Amino acid sequence: MNANPIQEFRAWYAAAVDSKKIMDPTAMVVASGKPDGSVDARVVLLKQVTDVGFYFVSNYQSSKARDFEANAHVAVVFHWDALEQQIRIRGRIAKAEAEFSDNYFQSRSRDSQLGAWASAQSQVIPDRDALSHALAEVRDRFEDQPVPRPSHWGGYCIQPDAVEFWLGQPHRLHDRFLYSRVGDSWTCVRLSP
Repeated sequence: MNANPIQEFRAWYAAAVDSKKIMDPTAMVVASGKPDGSVDARVVLLKQVTDVGFYFVSNYQSSKARDFEANAHVAVVFHWDALEQQIRIRGRIAKAEAEFSDNYFQSRSRDSQLGAWASAQSQVIPDRDALSHALAEVRDRFEDQPVPRPSHWGGYCIQPDAVEFWLGQPHRLHDRFLYSRVGDSWTCVRLSP
């Protein structure tokens, strides 16, 4: 195992991509705590990994965004069943720097850019027609011009405090390695399955 869990993650992720056995290796479950003490989870897509952390994008007015504002502690799971691998991450979440959000938004298709403007994510709407109408209004608004990133949309970065790598083995005697952040460095221990 690499001394740095980010580097170990990059190696496992590259192998998952190269295996072509995983439909979408970027899919990760993010769990969060709600203000009332309950919890929630959803699948989001990993967009970038840096030495700082794990990035994805969302609407800053969504229900998950409200969760993150109330409690910045989150948990993440990557589960690659075909490879018998799982990676669990615990840490703190914060909005990503504007440069990341702007760059990623500009890399999206025009229709996805317009969708970020049209969707009031997690809000109740009367029917599909309401969403179609909102999209038509946004298309007209930005006709023949670049679509700017809306201020209510952008990236999040999960800064890990703990990362666990799980590798399936025969007879349920799996390999588990837990990294824990200690200041600016990491410790790694092997856990019993």
